[in-house]
Amino acid sequence: MANTTNSVSTRRVSRRLPYLKAFVISFLLLIIGLLLSTTIGAVEGINAKVFFLSLVQYDGSIEHLIMRTLRMPRAALGALVGANLAIAGLLMQGISRNPLASPGIFGVNAGASLFVALTFTGVYGAAATDASSITLPFVGPLGIVPVAFLGAAFGGVLVYFLGGVASGRVNPVRLVLAGVAVSTLLASLMKGAIILRDDQTDSIVFWLAGAVDGSDWNDVRTILPWTIVGLGTTVYLAVSLNLLALGEDVAVGLGRNIHVIRAIGGLGIICVAGSAVAVAGPITFVGLIVPHICRRLIGVDHRVLLALAPLLGATMMVYSDILARFIAYPFESPAGIVTALVGGPYFLYLTQRTRID
Repeated sequence: MANTTNSVSTRRVSRRLPYLKAFVISFLLLIIGLLLSTTIGAVEGINAKVFFLSLVQYDGSIEHLIMRTLRMPRAALGALVGANLAIAGLLMQGISRNPLASPGIFGVNAGASLFVALTFTGVYGAAATDASSITLPFVGPLGIVPVAFLGAAFGGVLVYFLGGVASGRVNPVRLVLAGVAVSTLLASLMKGAIILRDDQTDSIVFWLAGAVDGSDWNDVRTILPWTIVGLGTTVYLAVSLNLLALGEDVAVGLGRNIHVIRAIGGLGIICVAGSAVAVAGPITFVGLIVPHICRRLIGVDHRVLLALAPLLGATMMVYSDILARFIAYPFESPAGIVTALVGGPYFLYLTQRTRID
């Protein structure tokens, strides 16, 4: 009996060992990326030694000041933004049962970007006599976040209804087409608003490409609670998403309410994607790529995916931000350029090999 128990335990450990390897490797890559992110930049002389000394023996020097006020929050924000986008992609692909679902493709990022752009340009709330009196209160991150939430909800709901999700039966092809159409429409409206108010869009053009440089600890504090909300939503829905992956009829037969699952998942997506867009701009393809990589590494169990996806999302975003610094060194380039360069071909690859019925 003891031998049988030991053999069962051994088999369980052997099944979990790949999970452990994936988590350990992802965590180590993230730590290395965070360290590189804090030590690579236009200012020379800031290295790992400065990083550790600024933590334990802060002396107020220029190097320590740059490390604490610029490099550290930038690295932390990049990790959180990547984690948020990965969570959003995992939830979207889970509740829609569509492998091509992501915030960038299904209108969530485009909606949030449109509302934020309208806020910056003064078009949003233009009934007031002075546009600047409208836009200034929203310039801070805490003001932008609610606007981004509204935009993310607006874009997501449009795709939700046009894609036929509300009817109870999801057509994956129709959902993809609705997402692309809505994203294109909202992006066009956003660009039109920028063109009409080009005297107020110097700061937003760089933001539209998706970037985390110039961030501070306020941005980190802004996005962190919503990251926790997104993780909590994924944990709560993990088992339901596993059942939904087996088919809607199976999920309903096992006592799951599909509409409740999608409503809760939708709120989680709005929180994580909206906050990410508010502080870093519409960064694309992270939410599409990372869930697919996770499934290849550890399978399709959402109870495990919810732990690995944020790690890999954070890792991808941190390294993308590092690579973006070398595009026009020593000048800054948006990290969204790197994610687009990587994600665009991967999206085309997925459309070729993925069977959508």
